[in-house]
Amino acid sequence: LTAIAGTASNVLPIFRSLITQNRRDISSRETGITIADLQNNDLAYEKQYETNIGLDLGVLKNRVNFTVDAYRRNGFDLFDNVRTSGLGG
Repeated sequence: LTAIAGTASNVLPIFRSLITQNRRDISSRETGITIADLQNNDLAYEKQYETNIGLDLGVLKNRVNFTVDAYRRNGFDLFDNVRTSGLGG
């Protein structure tokens, strides 16, 4: 019998406020985004609570094995996600 429970955090940017899309200089062909200012200073990263319970059973000298897992993830303090192309770093 195995059981795991705990909190996790997502470190991806979840801020959506004054976002500007720009280029670093005129010759650059790639655009980028910059978070100019946060609208709400109380913003935080997404939080998750995860629970994983499993049962491993072996019979006939472990020639036949059974595995059962139950998994639950509860995300809270979700706000929004800024999507970018992912090109150019």
